[in-house]
Amino acid sequence: MICVFLGPTMPVDAARRILDAEYLPPAGRGDVLRAMALRPRAIAIVDGYFDTVPSVWHKEILVAMQRGVHVFGASSMGALRAAELHPFGMVGIGQVYEWYRDGTIDADDEVAVAHGPAEFAFARLSDSLVDIRDACNAAESAGIISRETAAALVSLARADHYVERSLRRTLNAARECGGDALQLEAMELFVGRARPGVKERDARMLLETLARFDDDDELAPLQVDYEVERTVFLERLEHEVEQEGLSGTPGAATDEIEVAGLGEPVAVLRKKVLLRLLARREADRIGMHASEAEIRAGVDDFRRQVGLYRQSDTEVWAGANGVTNEIFERFMRDGALISKLERFYGHQIDAELAGQMRVSTADRWMDQVTDAEP
Repeated sequence: MICVFLGPTMPVDAARRILDAEYLPPAGRGDVLRAMALRPRAIAIVDGYFDTVPSVWHKEILVAMQRGVHVFGASSMGALRAAELHPFGMVGIGQVYEWYRDGTIDADDEVAVAHGPAEFAFARLSDSLVDIRDACNAAESAGIISRETAAALVSLARADHYVERSLRRTLNAARECGGDALQLEAMELFVGRARPGVKERDARMLLETLARFDDDDELAPLQVDYEVERTVFLERLEHEVEQEGLSGTPGAATDEIEVAGLGEPVAVLRKKVLLRLLARREADRIGMHASEAEIRAGVDDFRRQVGLYRQSDTEVWAGANGVTNEIFERFMRDGALISKLERFYGHQIDAELAGQMRVSTADRWMDQVTDAEP
């Protein structure tokens, strides 16, 4: 059996026409270890979570390979992890992997996209920077745009947060900056009839490679010459996955599991994420920015509220939960923006507050009526 973690990069139905495999949602922390319960010969990571869900750990991939499972990566999170772990036996495939491996790109958000939930087939809601970069390279090679215009478009796209990033938005920004109107119009027409993006092409290449292996039965158990260092964090994760297996509960994403682990149901966490996304959009619309001093004040408040009084405590907590510096800084910046927007719209909030309070009495009112009934 081959397990493939796939989400917004390409539809599962299209992938299944290339490779008959067990298709799983984008990989998050612990999902490679969870997949081991299926006893796969190989695991392929295309898509994975980057932001609101802890990312798949390097160490769990190393554990899988130590246990004889071949691990491949391409396109998105898979390309990033393969570039980091190819010295240890993870196999990277495709252009995006090569860009990461060779240092042409190095930022996580080069491959990140916003996408919908599983019930909407992880529909892609933004464009990745690597796909925009690839389209600009292709247009330059075809003589549609100049090298200078291609570089300017990539630079403009890089400046956007990945949730907002799209080629159409980038082209509009280039027009507002005085870019060559004829080149930009030609680029728009070129993209409309262009081939699939580099992420999808790389994913197809990975699946085709695995299909050949599957046909030829060439995936004998992998042999590696290292031992994965045991840490308290790895043992805790393995214990968590083991307990899920004993309870028959899949790891990722029922509301009950999230309540047990985080103290809040997924529905509440999703609304918090929505607030952050809307705050970014509104702040961008009105030209509002959070200063470094405001962000630092937010960091101090956060640490006091959760009891992370020492910097070392914060670092241990972040490492144990897969909270990268990028995730933490973005979260703190979002918090500072929300606070500024709350002050900015204070009068409108106050005007709506009374109505909100009246509607919020409904559940308590029904409890009182029920209690009063004979």
